[in-house]
Amino acid sequence: MTVSKETGNPGSYAYYCEWFKGASKERAHFDEQTLQPYVAPKKA
Repeated sequence: MTVSKETGNPGSYAYYCEWFKGASKERAHFDEQTLQPYVAPKKA
């Protein structure tokens, strides 16, 4: 998932995100508090 656009004011941001589901491009808005940064798994 990639954040394409940021909207709102400090403390109440929303983010327009895009991602692929198979060959289909999906998009939606998400509130700031619902998103987490990606953390890659550690290699063993």
